[in-house]
Amino acid sequence: MDLQIHDVQWVYPTIWQCSQGVERIVSPFYRVFFKMLSSCSSYLYLCPVRGVIARQSLWASVINYAGSAVGLFTTFYLFPLVYTVAENGIIRMFIEVGALLAGVAQMGTGYSIWKFFPRFKNEEKGHHGVGFWLLLIPFIGFLLVTFALLFFKPQVVAYLEINSSAFLEHYHLLIPFIFFFGYNTVLEVFSASLGNILYSSFIRENVVRILLGLIGFVFYLSWIDFDIAVKLTPAVYALAAFLNLWFVLRSTRLSFLPDFGHISGQPGIKREFSVYTGYLFLTYLANLFIQRLDFVMISALDGLVATGVYSIAVNMAVIIEIPTRSILQISNPVLSDAMHRGDKAEMKRLYQKTTLNQFIIGAIVLLMIWVNIDLFYHWMPNGEKYEPGKWAVLILGLGKLCMLLQGNSSAMLIFSHRYYLSLIINAACLFAGILLNNYMIPLYGIEGAAAATAFVWLLGAIITGTIIWFMFRLNPYNSKVLIMAGLLAGLLIFISMVKISPVFWLDLLLKNVLIVSSTIFVLLKFKLSEDIESMGRKLLSKFGMVKP
Repeated sequence: MDLQIHDVQWVYPTIWQCSQGVERIVSPFYRVFFKMLSSCSSYLYLCPVRGVIARQSLWASVINYAGSAVGLFTTFYLFPLVYTVAENGIIRMFIEVGALLAGVAQMGTGYSIWKFFPRFKNEEKGHHGVGFWLLLIPFIGFLLVTFALLFFKPQVVAYLEINSSAFLEHYHLLIPFIFFFGYNTVLEVFSASLGNILYSSFIRENVVRILLGLIGFVFYLSWIDFDIAVKLTPAVYALAAFLNLWFVLRSTRLSFLPDFGHISGQPGIKREFSVYTGYLFLTYLANLFIQRLDFVMISALDGLVATGVYSIAVNMAVIIEIPTRSILQISNPVLSDAMHRGDKAEMKRLYQKTTLNQFIIGAIVLLMIWVNIDLFYHWMPNGEKYEPGKWAVLILGLGKLCMLLQGNSSAMLIFSHRYYLSLIINAACLFAGILLNNYMIPLYGIEGAAAATAFVWLLGAIITGTIIWFMFRLNPYNSKVLIMAGLLAGLLIFISMVKISPVFWLDLLLKNVLIVSSTIFVLLKFKLSEDIESMGRKLLSKFGMVKP
């Protein structure tokens, strides 16, 4: 599959302009970060990076981390400043539940695009009318979800009214949110299947976050009330969906007239698509419930204040998986093509490289978060109200690493002829999640929810990895993964238990230096990742620190 970078010239200056705009209203720390980001992204634009996945995932990671800088400001400074803890919980609950139901409304379209689009791909013929199905299937799902929302509203009210009644005031706004969020996601996946992830990543990670931050800012100025702030949230995703649709139509010739002749020319594709998408819909449904079960159950069992505190912990942990988004967005279509061709060597290469690179980057990010965790809460407005979620950050972070350690195994299973096993795995994990959350939230509160969620992630990763081994005899682990795991464990224990200096700032500085120096030493000494080493050397050479 020939994947190219599109519109890099447009994306880079836009990143720089957005960084300059946000730079005016954030702290000096973020000014330094944005200037470093602009410098690094400028260099990345000029330097040749080998491999399609490396090129696009590198650029997408720059975009994702630029968006994370915006997210850091809005999540850890602006929202705690302008919203109460309960209001923050409502906003987070609204987005999480809406995203969950939007995923249901997609009816498995995402992975179906990756699996079946190669059979329709033909730009001269408008990709044989695949645009018709991209619109029709999610719309049917949206109608079903809307019906369920209205029909089961009494049951939802009964479940949430004791501890989260304030959320129910905005219940009806979930309908437009689901519509636009669902189509936005489908368009992102389709864009990725064309080999273009940069624009959609920029919209998702930067534009959406900036607009949500602006809503909070105008609320802070008392130009709007909280009810209007919630109502504007679906409008943000509506704009994102229209921008992604514009980009798709600009990038390729896409027909919205169904080509039934092309479908008839592929015997068995109707049944294969129906069965595959049906299983995938149920699998995706279970997976989405697993991802957002903790939010819903904390809101119901512990209230919106606990949800607000937990949301901060989750957002910190999510930073760890940012590289996963770009790496998997590009590697999954390549994996699908390799499996379609029966290229087991390419499958093994992708499996091992995605696992190793994701784990190394994720481990480094977790270490930097944990060593600076007290500083995060110290700088955060009303940080003392959110600090009870501190240990949940570490627990969820370790859970995220368990997921990263499985590379693209979930996609490999879904792309295989035994994709139906994903449904069984997710159903088992969902059942385990419900039991664990019901048991641990009343006993341990936020930490209980984090531990239950992390265990479910670990359980799913172990089962999926085991199935991949028996199906393909592929193992993503080697001595390099073990070395990085040992470094992570050693540094986590050290920074948690040892105080280098009684002076807080000096202790923090020395621990940060220790993490950076130890990681660089181990990466270079044991040559853990050629991709990361090559990228690091090229970036450092720009500043004259190493020879090119």
